[in-house]
Amino acid sequence: MKFVVIIALFFVYANAIDPKIVQEFVEQVTKFGEKCMEETKATTEDVAQLIAHQSPSTHEGKCMISCVYKAFGIQNEDGTINQEEGLKLASKIKESDPEVYEKMETISNKCQDIPVDEDHCITALNLASCYIKEAKAIGLTAEMFGM
Repeated sequence: MKFVVIIALFFVYANAIDPKIVQEFVEQVTKFGEKCMEETKATTEDVAQLIAHQSPSTHEGKCMISCVYKAFGIQNEDGTINQEEGLKLASKIKESDPEVYEKMETISNKCQDIPVDEDHCITALNLASCYIKEAKAIGLTAEMFGM
């Protein structure tokens, strides 16, 4: 599933990334996506919005982002952001493309202090929005990731 565009910003940059890393990521996203769709009761419409790079209109769609972030370790169970784990995830591409890794590190640093909402799903949506905004600001777009 391609619905976690925001996580994809941490992985799939043009064709410069090792295909094995991309394949591993796609497999994890698919596994986590299926699990999270079931857990959050997100609908196919929610997933379609995420695939279309739109903010989810339902709470379940927003929770889908949080669930996937938690599965990857980017968001802790208490809703806080785990920047260290996010950078660890991104570090897998450092050898393939150090320049992109540096850009992703910059994005992570700019987004690390987003406010943590009582509702973890809102925190995840705010983090995703920050990632997308900051990625565009430095020239990384979803289209560059084949999304």
